[in-house]
Amino acid sequence: METQPTRVSTILLCTGLVLVTAAFALGQERPGSVLNRLQTVDDPELGDLIRVAIDNYRRVYTSGPGSDEELKIVRDVTEAYARIKLLDRQIEQTQRRMEQTTGEVRQEMILAQAELESQRTMELANLRQIMRIMPAHAFGRRPVDQLKAWVVLDVLDANSVAVYEVRQPFNERRMYHSLVGVMPVSEAATYAVDQLSEKNRVPMRVDIQRTVAGLESSQRLEEHIVSAVKQLRLQMQAEIHLADAVRNLHSVFGFLVWRDQIGTGRSSRDGLSYLSGIIEPNEIAASVERWLSEPGRLPATFELAYDPASEATVDRLAQTVAQTAKRMNIRQLVEINRTISPLDPQTEYLGTWQAQVDDETIQLSFLPGQRVQATEIQAGRIARKIPGRWSLEDNRIVVTVDNEILTGKIDDGGHLVLEGGDEVISFEKKGD
Repeated sequence: METQPTRVSTILLCTGLVLVTAAFALGQERPGSVLNRLQTVDDPELGDLIRVAIDNYRRVYTSGPGSDEELKIVRDVTEAYARIKLLDRQIEQTQRRMEQTTGEVRQEMILAQAELESQRTMELANLRQIMRIMPAHAFGRRPVDQLKAWVVLDVLDANSVAVYEVRQPFNERRMYHSLVGVMPVSEAATYAVDQLSEKNRVPMRVDIQRTVAGLESSQRLEEHIVSAVKQLRLQMQAEIHLADAVRNLHSVFGFLVWRDQIGTGRSSRDGLSYLSGIIEPNEIAASVERWLSEPGRLPATFELAYDPASEATVDRLAQTVAQTAKRMNIRQLVEINRTISPLDPQTEYLGTWQAQVDDETIQLSFLPGQRVQATEIQAGRIARKIPGRWSLEDNRIVVTVDNEILTGKIDDGGHLVLEGGDEVISFEKKGD
């Protein structure tokens, strides 16, 4: 039994015949030679598609112009482009005819247009795959230089969220943040949605980080923001990213105070600590604020380790940390601990020591890794520099420079006294 053609297919066939007739009528201008048409793509849109497809292919694979792979891409793009353009014209013609018909024929035309649009959608999907193009889509990620705003919501627990703004220019490898404040989950959601509602703030990205205690709240926060974005019809202008990682609750920052100098430090396995960097007193508040302004740092604990002689300095340091946290309205999230910690004996020698021997100034710069550099200065000019090594043996320093061995220690007056042969030299710490 022969199958009768459907009304939809008949309409599509008629539409195609109309287009062919129209194309023939319009194509009276004689085309160029076949060779010229092979060598040149004079359709600007098709030419741009081929260029993008080849560029994207070369980002993944190594190939040269005219390779089999690239020639196949040119063919695939051209064929898909031709099919899409034909469907565009068929849909346009169907729309015009539909406006001129009524009743049952109009209903058939509506179905015909839906079928054509479905075919075009599939052809576009095929061309995207050929060209390796990821299209913009709802809540899709985009290059950060296209963003106008970037907010980070750090869910601390079931009730609290630390809200940050990423400062421009945006760079995923190196970001700087400003702490907006710590607020309830509902207020944080409202803040994010309000920012998305501002025309000069989109496209905008919202990153949601979380602690173990804030796991469930972070999921509800994401759902709330996504729902609000859909109601505002801003899906194409918003990125919402919920972090997969879940971190522990507290972060720790360490200060080490030794001989009234403030630096960052850590404890070694034997319980001894050492200075790894000096921070000027007037830079402490800025360092604390900068550290606390980064997502993932709250709640925070500041560990202040110090030698007994530096108790007054560590008091001032603790006060600065507390005042900075209070000014940032996060004092309740910052804990300050103080512990007396012995210093690694080697730390006492690090730095530059200077002595005057007759008309010559001698400097010894003790560096980590048991390296030392001796500098001889004559008449205000550097005469020579000599590298060497140093170590501690039985609480005495041993310095080897230019095949000469000096030994000694720091006396009660804070001078480094070194002996070599019959000579005794007293050095003072430069800058003390």
